[in-house]
Amino acid sequence: MTEEVKTQNNEPVKPNSGGNFMRQYGIWIYAFGYFAAYWPYSAITKLVTDRQIADRLADGSWLKPIAAALPGAEVLPISVFASVIGMLLFLTFKKLWKYANYYKIGPFNIPGPDKYTFMSGICSSVIIATTTLAYTFTGVSVIFIMLIMRGGLLILGPIIDLLNKRTVRWFSYAGMILSLISLIVTFYMKQSGESFDFLKAFGSEPMACIINVFVYLAAYFFRLSLMSQKAKSQDEDTNIRYFVGEQLTSSPTLFLMILVIAVMNVDGWTFSNQLHDGITSIFAYPYWWLVFLIGIFSALNGIFGGLILLDKSENTYSIPVNRCSSIIAGLCATGTIAIMTGGTVNLEEIVGAGIIIFAILFLTLPLVFAKKS
Repeated sequence: MTEEVKTQNNEPVKPNSGGNFMRQYGIWIYAFGYFAAYWPYSAITKLVTDRQIADRLADGSWLKPIAAALPGAEVLPISVFASVIGMLLFLTFKKLWKYANYYKIGPFNIPGPDKYTFMSGICSSVIIATTTLAYTFTGVSVIFIMLIMRGGLLILGPIIDLLNKRTVRWFSYAGMILSLISLIVTFYMKQSGESFDFLKAFGSEPMACIINVFVYLAAYFFRLSLMSQKAKSQDEDTNIRYFVGEQLTSSPTLFLMILVIAVMNVDGWTFSNQLHDGITSIFAYPYWWLVFLIGIFSALNGIFGGLILLDKSENTYSIPVNRCSSIIAGLCATGTIAIMTGGTVNLEEIVGAGIIIFAILFLTLPLVFAKKS
C-alpha cells in the first residue's frame, strides 16, 4: 500500500529564513546565475553541433576536432544524464530534500513530487529537450532562435496573467507589442532585400525548428499556468516545495524517456537512431566531456530559471527578468562563437535583441520603482 507522507519522518518543514537581502534581491542573484550558466551552455551546444561552423573552420584549426557537427539528438542522452546528476547534487548541497513529498513504499520513504509539480516537471522536461535542440539546428544562430523563443514567451506572459486573473498593467501590453515588433524587424531585416521567405530564417530544417519552438512555448504556457495557480506565493516554503517537486520530475523523467527511445533503436526512425548513438557511440567523440558540460550548465539553467519564475511577483515581472538574463547570455555566446570561429554577428539579430532588452526594461523598471516607493 502506498501512503503519501508530507515530510520525511513526519517532521514539519521549518520556515526558510533566507534573510532580508535575499527576499529583496534574490531574483536578481538568480538572474545572474542564469546568465552565467546560459552563456557557456548555448555556446558549447552550438559549437559541437552546427554543420556550418564545422565547415567554416580550417583543417589546421584547434577547434576543428571540437566542432564535430554532432546531430542534435545525439547530445541529449549524456547531457540530460549530467543534468540529473547536477540536480541531485544541488538538492543535496542546499539541504532541500526535506521539502519533497515522501511516499512510503514498503520500508522506504521515497522522495517525489505531488500531482501538480509532477505535471509542471513534465513541462519542464520538454523545455529542457527543446531548448537544447533549438541550438543544434544548422544555419540558425544562437541569438536568432533565442529571440523567437524569448519574444514568444514575453508575449505569452500577459496572456497567462489574464487567464489566471492576475492584474496586467498598461506597460505589460506595451512590452508585448515591443516583443512583436522585435520579431517582425528581425524577420524583415533577415531577408536582405530578397523576396520575403518566412521559412528561410529557420535554417536548413525549417519545419523541424518551427515545431521545436512551438512545443517549447506550449510547454512553458502550461508550466507557468500551473505555477501561477499553485506557487508564486508570499510563503517562501510553498515556492521551495514546488521547486523541489518540479526538479525531481523534470530531468529524471526526460532521461528515462530518452533511454527508452534509445534502447528501442527503431529502424528508419532517425531520432531514435541518433539517441541510440548518443549512448553507444558518443565516447568515440574525443571531447565527449563537453557534452557532459552542456548537461551541467543545463541543470544550472533549470535551477536558476525555475527560482526566478517562482518568485512571488507576477509573471509580467518574473518572465522579463528571466528572459533578459538569457538574451544577454545569448548575445555573449553569439559573439564568443564569432570570435572563435571567424564568423559574424548579424545586424538584424543585434537590433532585434536590442528591442527585446528595451521591452524587458520597459516591463521591469516600473515595478522596481513601485517596490521602492
